[in-house]
Amino acid sequence: MAIGIHMHAGALCLVLLSSVQVTALDCNFLKVQQQRFNLQSLKLWKERSAKFPSACLKELTAFSFPSDILEISESRLAMIAVYEILHGFLNILRRDLLGTGLEVTQRKRFLQMLHAQTEVIERCLEERKVTLRGAKGRKTVLRLKRYFQRIITFIREKERGTCIWESLQLEIRTSFTYIDILTKRMNS
Repeated sequence: MAIGIHMHAGALCLVLLSSVQVTALDCNFLKVQQQRFNLQSLKLWKERSAKFPSACLKELTAFSFPSDILEISESRLAMIAVYEILHGFLNILRRDLLGTGLEVTQRKRFLQMLHAQTEVIERCLEERKVTLRGAKGRKTVLRLKRYFQRIITFIREKERGTCIWESLQLEIRTSFTYIDILTKRMNS
């Protein structure tokens, strides 16, 4: 009996030690991991929607992504921007304000992926002691928060419908292209 307990305790220690190593590796390979996540996400959203319905063109809204964010060249600001974008979409999709057209399993899988990736980036930001020091960092976050507020306001003002969902899907796909641009500027 005592041998069995020690074997289980030993196995538990190995699992805990390997999870600490994986956590450390997450930040060392954050850029690669984020690029893989971007590709998976784009694939999911492309599978979800075919062609933008012509009936929805009049509902199409420009949410005005703050394009100056794409000019970020500093690694820490790129990481902060990627985190804010992922976190913003996580908040929108978690609320399911639209009664999204995603199947339950797709929605759950994507939310899990988004949540996991935001946690990894948040942990790496903390580990690397990245803060919002300086006006650029605060301005970046503020501009992205306003962008997501425009999206939330649009969703709340409109009734649930296919066209609203189509607009959001288009915005998400476009934003993952922006995330990819910013990810390339992050240090490994």
